[in-house]
Parts: sequence; structure tokens; C-alpha cells
Amino acid sequence: MELYPRHSAPLLAEALQFSPVVLIQGPRQCGRTTFARGECEPLGYSYTNFDNPVARESAQLDPLGFVDGLPERAILDEVQKAPAVFDGLKIAVDRDPKPGRFVLTGSSNLALMPAINESLAGRMQTIRLHPLSRAELARQTGVSFLPALFGGGFGTSPVPRLEEDLAEIVTSGGYPPALARSGRQRWLWHRDYVQQVTQWDVRDLSKARSLSVVPALLEAAVTDRTALELGRSVIGVPGARQHCGLLRERPPAPIPPRAPPSLAH
Repeated sequence: MELYPRHSAPLLAEALQFSPVVLIQGPRQCGRTTFARGECEPLGYSYTNFDNPVARESAQLDPLGFVDGLPERAILDEVQKAPAVFDGLKIAVDRDPKPGRFVLTGSSNLALMPAINESLAGRMQTIRLHPLSRAELARQTGVSFLPALFGGGFGTSPVPRLEEDLAEIVTSGGYPPALARSGRQRWLWHRDYVQQVTQWDVRDLSKARSLSVVPALLEAAVTDRTALELGRSVIGVPGARQHCGLLRERPPAPIPPRAPPSLAH
């Protein structure tokens, strides 16, 4: 399978030359694992996924022993599921601060997770990965839009009008699993994604209750309501300020367009 080029690839390559730990952080299903493995496994990195209960339990029970047992260079996927491993990483990196030792991936803001006691400050660089952009989908990651625009090198040429295709481009987003679908199935994927992320991931970040209101708050936050209207709409919700704060700390998530009548049932 041919992978899409990512804008973040040069950033990752640079980080591996200077930082002992590199975290690839981004929303679920944006391609973190594919990106990390595609860029790092050819360089000799091993791969461990903490979705595996055996690996997760091992890292939690004996973080230093687990890290000491890793190969010289390793990818640790879904690292937020084994928070104790950060203690082992800190000790290992302090003993040997060689750049490029560990590549981590995670979908949560690790600084907000109460179970993580070690921030790896000064030892870890973060690469923020987003869903696929239109340039990445078109395999044009070498194009620097803003420098070309303001540097006088932005040429113009006649192109066909998008017309009906414009709505499809805008609503399709950049999440690979959604792009593999169309019509009703794509809309359903986005709807379920928002519900699962805002309820399951927010629960991991906080003991907040009334998580059923979070999708509604997320939708309200991206519509054309004013801040006053948004405030009035949530004023009666217990813990509304806490929930809105958590939404600000989450990586970006797609907002599914409202389903046409034919898709809503």
C-alpha cells in the first residue's frame, strides 16, 4: 500500500536528530501509527502497541524493566494507555540521552492525564499530526503555499470550476477511514467518531460527569453562534465550564455535517 506523504515528515526527521524522545500527537484515526511506522521502521525501529494487554501490563508493573528490555530504537504506540512507562523513559533517557531513541504516539494531551506523573520536559519533542490535508491527498507536500503567495511566486492558471464537487471536498475531511467511505457511511462514521471521542476520551482526561452534553457543546462551538449565545445555551448544564475547557484541550475532531433527510433515518 502506497502511503500519502505527510507535511510532518521533515519535522519528525529533524526531531529524531536532536531529541531522545519524540511524541507524535494527534486525534484518533488521523494516521499516527501509519505515519510513525512508515517513517521509522525503515530506520530500524521496533514497534510496540499498548493496545496489547500483555505489553501494557508489563509496562505498568515494571516501567524501568520494560524500557530496559526494548531495542535501541523503539516506537511505543498508544502510550497514554501505559502512563507508568514515562517514569521508565525518564530514567533511561537520563542515563543515555542519545537522540532518536524513542518515538511515542498518543491521541490525548498527555499533560492533562492525571495518571502521568512525568512530563519528560526537556527530553521530548512533540510533533502534532493532523488529518490528511488536500495537498497531502494530492501528493503535493513540497508546495509551500504561504511563502509562494507572499513571495511573488504564486502563479495563476485557468482551472475547471468545482461546482458540485466543492461540497464533497469540504465535507469529506481528511480522516483516512472516512475518505474510504462515501454518502451515508461517511456521515455515519463522522457522527460516531465525534460521539466516541468526546465521551470516551474526555472521560480519560477528567472525572467530569454529564459527558452526554459534550457533543452538543462541540457542535455549538463551531457554528455561527456568538460567545454570548453559546454561554446562554450551556448556562444550565452542570460543569459546563469544565466541559468547555476539556474541549479546548482535545486535538481537533471532525464535526459531521447534518445529515440530509434521506440519511437521517
